[in-house]
Amino acid sequence: MMTLRRARRSLCFAAVVSALSGAPTAASAQNPRAAVLAAFESEIAASPKRSATTTRLGDAEVEQELEVVLPDRFRLTVRHDGVAETAVVIGRTMYVREPTAWRRLLIYREPLNDGVLPMLKKALVDQITDIVPVGADALDGRATLRYEFLIDVAGLQLAGKTSVWLDAATKLPVQIVFNGSWHGLAYHSIQRIEYNGSIQIDAPIP
Repeated sequence: MMTLRRARRSLCFAAVVSALSGAPTAASAQNPRAAVLAAFESEIAASPKRSATTTRLGDAEVEQELEVVLPDRFRLTVRHDGVAETAVVIGRTMYVREPTAWRRLLIYREPLNDGVLPMLKKALVDQITDIVPVGADALDGRATLRYEFLIDVAGLQLAGKTSVWLDAATKLPVQIVFNGSWHGLAYHSIQRIEYNGSIQIDAPIP
């Protein structure tokens, strides 16, 4: 069963990697940090979008799929140990998929609309250092621009190196790879992001 606490913890995992994104501006070559901060704002505003993330923390592996439709809807599915858990949030209502039925929960704040995720993302982006524009790169036949940087967030005990691939045409992140540690354990994640106008998120029960 996915508890509210576990759903929020999984959402934070997804937010951590999606926060480490960037889109170049005209000043990218001269000011990589400005480009990454501009991308952070662009990624927050992008909707609808879907990200698929595979995370290895120590010996455990977790797969996550996060779909977002602004201003206040997202669906998170977490797969681990052969079990899939899903939560849907619409405004201040969370729907949790249990073994036999959906359950409705009320939450105190809207993670998207009340600024919870943007606040977390800003805290992470503020810790980015040593940004390097690697240059043009091909990703599955797609023309991209690649950045690398370091991040160290003492409050989350998260530190490591991140590589970000940006679509050369849209200037939005399409792949993010992180290698480092979280709470003293080896932490590796790879995230793919797509921006799909056909994504719809509706309440699973009346």
